[in-house]
Amino acid sequence: MAEEPGKKKEGNPPPPLPGGLLKLPGLPPIPGIPGLPSAGQPPRPSLPGAPPSPSPMGQFPMGMVQQAMQNYPGMGGMGGMSPMQMQPIIIPITTQQAPAPAPPPAEAHVPAGPSPADLKIAELEKRLMEERERVLLATLKHKEESVVATRVENSIKDIQDKLRRDKRSAESEEARLKLEVRIQELEGRLAAERETWVATLKGQMKTSEVKDKEIETELTAKLHDLERRWLDEKARWQESLRAKEDELRSARAVLEKLKGVEVENQKLLQEKKFDQERLQQLTQANAGLQARAGTDDERDREFYRLQADLDKTREQLQLVHERSERELETQRSAFREREERLSSDVEKVQAELMSVADRLRAEHETELRRQKTEYEGDLKKARSQLEASDGAIQRMRAVCTALERQAASLREQAEEGRKLKDELQRVNERYKAEFMVLQRKWQDREETIRAQAAEQFAKQLDAEKAKLKLRAQEEIQARVLEMQQRLQDGMEAELATREQAFRTKVEAELSQQVQVLKNDVAKVERRAEDARRRTEHELGERGRAVQAKAEEVQRRSTQDSAKAFEVRDQALREAALLREEADALKQRLRSEEERKAAAAKERADERAARDKEKTAMLERVRALQEALESANARQQALGDGLERAGKRQEAQEIQARALAEEMESLRVHYAELGAASRTLREEKAWLEEELKSQKTRDEEALAAQKARLEDSLRAAQEETRKLKRRMELAQSEMEGRLRAMESELRKARGG
Repeated sequence: MAEEPGKKKEGNPPPPLPGGLLKLPGLPPIPGIPGLPSAGQPPRPSLPGAPPSPSPMGQFPMGMVQQAMQNYPGMGGMGGMSPMQMQPIIIPITTQQAPAPAPPPAEAHVPAGPSPADLKIAELEKRLMEERERVLLATLKHKEESVVATRVENSIKDIQDKLRRDKRSAESEEARLKLEVRIQELEGRLAAERETWVATLKGQMKTSEVKDKEIETELTAKLHDLERRWLDEKARWQESLRAKEDELRSARAVLEKLKGVEVENQKLLQEKKFDQERLQQLTQANAGLQARAGTDDERDREFYRLQADLDKTREQLQLVHERSERELETQRSAFREREERLSSDVEKVQAELMSVADRLRAEHETELRRQKTEYEGDLKKARSQLEASDGAIQRMRAVCTALERQAASLREQAEEGRKLKDELQRVNERYKAEFMVLQRKWQDREETIRAQAAEQFAKQLDAEKAKLKLRAQEEIQARVLEMQQRLQDGMEAELATREQAFRTKVEAELSQQVQVLKNDVAKVERRAEDARRRTEHELGERGRAVQAKAEEVQRRSTQDSAKAFEVRDQALREAALLREEADALKQRLRSEEERKAAAAKERADERAARDKEKTAMLERVRALQEALESANARQQALGDGLERAGKRQEAQEIQARALAEEMESLRVHYAELGAASRTLREEKAWLEEELKSQKTRDEEALAAQKARLEDSLRAAQEETRKLKRRMELAQSEMEGRLRAMESELRKARGG
């Protein structure tokens, strides 16, 4: 893309600074000090319109001036001032250093074209425009494909509607034929079912008799079962009652035995206790007698004491006897109560047995009554069924007679059916030949129409594509020009403002310096000869220091220029990488478009083949329908004769089977067409999914590309900002150094 004239002007290198200092890109040159020529440049002429400086050559002898000029050969090229005016400034530089310093390296390394940041921005803008154009083309392609898909879908819907209509008509015809066949089958079944009805009625009568016998046997078995259950229950209750009575009797006997045993036990216990007490008393008495045998008094006292003990034991025995009597009385009352309770339990059990027996008897009677009523109802139902079957038999006999009469009439009309069959076969053959001719004509006509429609659609599509491409290119070009003009205007305005400000600043400083120098020239010239010898050595040292500083500045300028070149090389490398990525994306998009075009062509061929098959099948179906309609009209015209023909039904069945086979083949073709439509729908869905996925991939790629471009733009902007800051720092540093040098010069002049 060609650059604008403003950009070329912006990229031209400015003239170098005086004294071989660093050149600042984008800034106007700093004018030299009046009367001080730059290294490697011709002497600067005096300002236009200003009066020439008064030459003080008349104040000094001519020989002194010539000697000074011989000592300082670098002063010969100065114009507008005498050599003595700048003698203390130039002497150390020209005498102590090389006579002609090398030109600054910054001029050799600065490119004559636009800056790397501008090139990178222009390249990125160009890539952005290309990406936008690709996006517009992709959207246009997607719209075209969606239009084609809608048209294909509409055509498929039309074909499906037509197939449904044909299918409905074929189904109605098939239903009519099936109904006719069904009528014939029903007539045949009626004759067969006449005998089956008689057989079934006889079987029903037999089964009803068998059921009656089974019901009687079942009722008798149930009655016997109830009687047996009742007797078993009664025997069980009687056995339980007898067991309870036996248990009661055994309990009473055991109780009597227990009473006797308890009495005997009590007696034995009492006798044992009494014997033990008596034995103890006797042993004690014997021991006491043996111990107290010596004295009679003791014997008497022992006798009385024993007698008292005997009375006491008798009283105790009486108390024990009374207590045992009371305990026995309580046990007797408890046993009596237990006996009464057992007797009441026995009475309750007997009452329950009686109530159970009554309940079982009542249930048995109710069950017998229910079974009797059910038997009577079943008997009535069987009689009513028998009467109904008799009526049905009578009706079937009447139907059989009517059918026999119809069969006789149908036998008479068999010959007419055969004749009509032969005539229908001839008509069908003629219709088939006409159908084949019409089918070939329709196929040729359809192919020509389809080719014309496809050619017209392709032309319209190409025209729309060309219009859209032209419109997109015009829009992209307008946007690019607008952005370039906006950037150029902004940069020119910024440069103009900065240049004007710097020029005003420099001119003001220069005017001040010129005025100061003019005021100091007279003093310097009067003191020059005296100060020359005194300051020669000092100025030599300072000149060397200034030269060293100039070399340092030059070295830094070379480093800065090298860094600038590195930044430019990096930007160029990034631009090359981006260009390679763009080429790869273009190649990939081109291959994808070719693949899609090939797939679309294959699908179009398949659709064309399927459309041909569909049209052929539709024509065949239409011809068959026409043939069937004509046959139906023929059948309606000959309906009266067909109704009287019995054997004609066989011919119609044969024709119906043939038509059924043909309809089955048509149904198979319909199924194939349905499968083809399903494949078309699946292909359409696949295409839509592919378009969606491609759209998402393109959007993601565009977003990633846009993000990369924005990142690179941000990086370029950051680099430009860094360069600007670096340039501002260098400018401030150079201004500081210039001010320092001017202050040193002023000090030197003042000294």
